Amino acid sequence: MVREQIRNEMTIMRVQQGKVMRRIRISEQELDNFLNSEEGRFLTSPDVNVGQILLSVPTGTSLGDADLILARALDLQAQAVGGTDFRELAIANSADQSALQGGDLGWRKMAQLPGVFIDAVEKMEVGQISDPIRSGAGYHLLKLYELRGGGEQLIEQHFARHILIKPNQIRDEATTLERLNSLRDRALAGEDFAVLAKEFSEDTGSALNGGELGWSTPGMFVPEFEQTMDSIAIDEISAPFSSQFGWHILQVTDRRDEDFSTNILRNRAQNMLRERKYEEELQVWLQEIRDEAFIEIKGSDNS
Repeated sequence: MVREQIRNEMTIMRVQQGKVMRRIRISEQELDNFLNSEEGRFLTSPDVNVGQILLSVPTGTSLGDADLILARALDLQAQAVGGTDFRELAIANSADQSALQGGDLGWRKMAQLPGVFIDAVEKMEVGQISDPIRSGAGYHLLKLYELRGGGEQLIEQHFARHILIKPNQIRDEATTLERLNSLRDRALAGEDFAVLAKEFSEDTGSALNGGELGWSTPGMFVPEFEQTMDSIAIDEISAPFSSQFGWHILQVTDRRDEDFSTNILRNRAQNMLRERKYEEELQVWLQEIRDEAFIEIKGSDNS
């Protein structure tokens, strides 16, 4: 009884979330404003695990003495790049309070770092040691241990085309497969794949374009389709394979790695804004439901 009640409540909640989420619209301008705000930059900032060595330059230090401190920082950088443990160097040399922890600053949002650190860390690869960085406190050496989020998000894309033949009441699976194999043989013998697709493909969305599907992104097609795209060489024509739509032959004519970091960042920001608007929109929706119910009750009373 309790289990059934919980199941019903979860079903109601999912329906409610679906209906409310469909009402929420985030404009491109709203998204841009959020991403450019201080809060947006913080929430979408990558996480970094950084260590530092600080060689302090006290106020009033002469230029000559400051140059000596810089030379020492450069020597420590060379030792770290040469393989000396960065944490041991920090324990022995750093004037920062993190020295006893090997200079570890721990995981932080990139946006939480001092501005002079951000400029350096943004350009660093994992494992890299920075050049000495001057601040009001002195010279800093940074090591980027780990990075989560941010950076390039390269996704392999395929440019593919296909021919689809569907079984029907007149043509069974075996006949469908036989016809598709015949078309594949013709393409392998030199006939133009695009011409064959225009004439015979039963995918109305792509047939007029010679079976072209454009550049793909992961999750765009059914699993059987994506597995075939991943497994064949460029210009190879696949063996017939089936999906929920029918039987296909497929050819990948090009591949590329595309940076989707901007798309991913905007999707994350959009989801954050949707979540924030959800509670407000939920109350509006619930009030509309109550108003409709009240009108229906009043209407039935008057009849």
